[in-house]
Amino acid sequence: MNSIKTGLSSPQIGEVLASAIGPHKVIGSQITLPTYPSFSPDGSKIVFGWAGDIWTARAKGGAARRFTTHAGDENRPLFSPDGTQIAFNRSVGGQIHVFVSNARGGVPKQVTFNSYGSKLIGWYPDGKSVLIAGTRDFGTRSPSRFYRVSLEKRDGEKLLFDAEGVSGAISPDGKQLLFTREGFDLYRKGYVGAKSSQIWLAENLETGEPKFTKLIAREFGARDPMWKPDGKGFYFTGNHGDDRQFNVWAYDLASKK
Repeated sequence: MNSIKTGLSSPQIGEVLASAIGPHKVIGSQITLPTYPSFSPDGSKIVFGWAGDIWTARAKGGAARRFTTHAGDENRPLFSPDGTQIAFNRSVGGQIHVFVSNARGGVPKQVTFNSYGSKLIGWYPDGKSVLIAGTRDFGTRSPSRFYRVSLEKRDGEKLLFDAEGVSGAISPDGKQLLFTREGFDLYRKGYVGAKSSQIWLAENLETGEPKFTKLIAREFGARDPMWKPDGKGFYFTGNHGDDRQFNVWAYDLASKK
């Protein structure tokens, strides 16, 4: 496990991100505290949530454009792997559902319909499905599960495996899932103990025989895994440094560190 050598502290990394989304303006006001920013695959645009809607802008700054206008709260927008679509969460009838829209604009299409609601986690590499998390009727302490939802036809949710988890990331080949267990309270800063967040790897998805590997389980939490493009490792956030502040770290699957 190695810290990424950016030469930046956690606050400085935040400043770099803020420099990309901070200068944007909308008529009559300045955008402050945007949420869930996400870059397009080519890095030229960003999409983010603000004031209950989804917005897009050039990554280098300038005027932001409102991408959606809806009475329900919308958040967690993500560009598709080819940059032609944007998926996001929308509150509808008291539940959260996933919608997908052409990145150039248009009428968003609802792709999840379960009465318990669903939350967008990410895109599959081929852009034909999205990864979601949803609370269903499982008799465990946490009924949240991961599912694949096809965008090509309404074919029902495909359960990846019957085990709880949050903060998932599908591998570049679409065959493995990194996910977090325990440590559900992100804001319990400085917690040390058995409930610290852990990072796991799941294989044999959508089969009756999933395989699980615990990758990171330390007294301090680790969360939000994100695959490296080559699939040989991942990045994550954790407070493993001497200052016990959340920072970005890297993990190599072959060396297990």
